[in-house]
Amino acid sequence: MKKPNLTFTGPAAVAAVALGMLAAGGIVHAAAATDHRREISAAQRAVDALEISNIMGRYAAYVIANKWALLGQEFALDEPDVRENVPAPGQQGAAVREYFASRDQQTLPEGVMHQHTFLSPIIEVAGDGKTAKGMWDAPGIDVGNGNAMAAWTWLKYAVDFKREADGWKIWHLHVYQVWRAPYGDSWSAMVQQASGGTMTGGGAVTGPVPGTPAGAPPSGGPPGPGASASAAPPRPAAGAPMPSAPVWRYNGKGSPPLIPAPPKPYYSFDPDDAY
Repeated sequence: MKKPNLTFTGPAAVAAVALGMLAAGGIVHAAAATDHRREISAAQRAVDALEISNIMGRYAAYVIANKWALLGQEFALDEPDVRENVPAPGQQGAAVREYFASRDQQTLPEGVMHQHTFLSPIIEVAGDGKTAKGMWDAPGIDVGNGNAMAAWTWLKYAVDFKREADGWKIWHLHVYQVWRAPYGDSWSAMVQQASGGTMTGGGAVTGPVPGTPAGAPPSGGPPGPGASASAAPPRPAAGAPMPSAPVWRYNGKGSPPLIPAPPKPYYSFDPDDAY
């Protein structure tokens, strides 16, 4: 017996697609009715992810141009637990606003430049649409002034975002340094020959970061203006202490663990999963 031809063309094809979408919509609504949670649409998630990606693009642009007041506007400065660790060990609460205001007013040395390039984005917007989480690899270059040794660095950025009345804002920003080395030197050789830090199991590091010039933050974020071999960046008084988190840096021995863990789909923010 000859099988019927079920290929649709023209208006019939459009009708078939519409029926499929309605059927899928019915399944989605049924699931929502079961757990009594209303989720934002896939289209809204896509728009939100693009806006969040643009925030991190502006972050990179403001850092290389030393526009710290503009960068501060990307943060949820009115949130009591807003935090960031650039430079380490970081600021929380009102100290974040003070940090950006103070840094923007400082005189920059000639030749200072910090460039962090955001790659391999993973962005998850919460089902309730109120928060989002993102993670990026960020290879970059840092130099405190035109006479200082330039450095290569490889970082990971893990960020919590919060939707506010005027759009998405950076809520919690955590920078993880994987390695850092002076330009022209092997970063692998630098970490294996370093004696300033204590290497512990699996590549965890305590003490000075191999290849990190004085004045550069251990987290791998941009040093403060005027950082040199003899001067650390000035900083405002720290607010509440930053939450502790595991750190892993390459030492030529251990294999990289999954730190930080990439964000996964979620419905609402859980403080225990904060970056």
